[in-house]
Amino acid sequence: MKGGIYSDQRCPICGSRFKDNFKNALECPKHPEQRATKFRVYFQNVTKRFSSYIEASRCLTGLRFKEDEGTFDKRDYKRSNPLGFKNQAIQYLNKKKGEVRCYRNIDNHLSRAIKWFENMTIKDIGYGEIEDFLQAQRKEDGDPLSGKTIHNIKTTLHAFFEWVAKREKEIRVPDFPEISYELGWRNTVSLSEQDEILDEVHNISHKVNRKIWLGIRLLSTYPKIRPIELIHIKEKDIDLNAGYLNITHNKERKPKIVPLAKEDLQLIKSFPRGLPNLYFFRHEKGYFAGQRFGKDLFYSYWKRAANNCGYEDVDLYGRTKHSTVKGMREFFRPDEIKKSTGIVSNKAFERYYHHEFEDELKVYRKRNEIRIKNEAGKKMAKDSTSLEKGKLLTFQ
Repeated sequence: MKGGIYSDQRCPICGSRFKDNFKNALECPKHPEQRATKFRVYFQNVTKRFSSYIEASRCLTGLRFKEDEGTFDKRDYKRSNPLGFKNQAIQYLNKKKGEVRCYRNIDNHLSRAIKWFENMTIKDIGYGEIEDFLQAQRKEDGDPLSGKTIHNIKTTLHAFFEWVAKREKEIRVPDFPEISYELGWRNTVSLSEQDEILDEVHNISHKVNRKIWLGIRLLSTYPKIRPIELIHIKEKDIDLNAGYLNITHNKERKPKIVPLAKEDLQLIKSFPRGLPNLYFFRHEKGYFAGQRFGKDLFYSYWKRAANNCGYEDVDLYGRTKHSTVKGMREFFRPDEIKKSTGIVSNKAFERYYHHEFEDELKVYRKRNEIRIKNEAGKKMAKDSTSLEKGKLLTFQ
């Protein structure tokens, strides 16, 4: 039979090693009254120590049983506990650090799971244990997590288990419970109200940096672009000849090309060009001259402008992307609008530019047509009432 019970002790009389009598003790072959008091079970490179023969015998019997049923795994008995949840999660986080842009969220999600599972063996975590963990997140002290956040935690945990299953032999991905949730509605504005806020953005930012207004204008025209993606655009990512933006820093981590309407292309051309690796949206003067815009710069100017115009509870993302998509429903089919948001990613610019991008440009051009119409209406109203409300910026 595999394995056995041993002792590092020797007979104090003759120095012989103690032998298993297979009944109740390890004893000296020459002096049976001399018995071991410390025991070591050895089974297929697994070593366990005990202070009683009965405990050692039970352990050895259990190991042999697992071997017979095909469930024996020596990793379960290593002191380092390589299959412990915490140990595996730390390895996963080390791998993801610097590899993905959403590392902070992954770290937050797995830190919650580490606190819950600690170093419980991965193989012992199944549907019930995961369901209990996710349910506990809904009832935690303080502000309970939203259904969307819990769903995101579940997604991170599932990706983690998939990674473990690929690395470790005989580990399978457990079943996961369904997490239902409803996304909250973002407040939106009409396209004319959106343009009113944009005019105010220009009024409060043009002496600081005209690109602040330009960036927010682009966000309100091209719902395919996220604010964090826009500030990462470099000079080399703007093709003025072909007329498109190459969004290299994006959530999808796939090629993402945004064709530019003629009006916006001319606006971009009105700015001096910099070296290829410079960020396009960069500070022009002061202590931060040459540095990229911070992630909250567009938001802060949008918020100030909205407040000045009398609009409360106005966030940048909802009042640019969501408002533009909603406003375009009057002019385009749902599938055309969906394409302009980038939900369907482009596989290759060379393949889709002449066909796919023309559909996107229809949406973007229409948005600018409405903007021009709004500006013309404001000019006529100003001329007719002789009210001095400030001049609109125009580009030749």
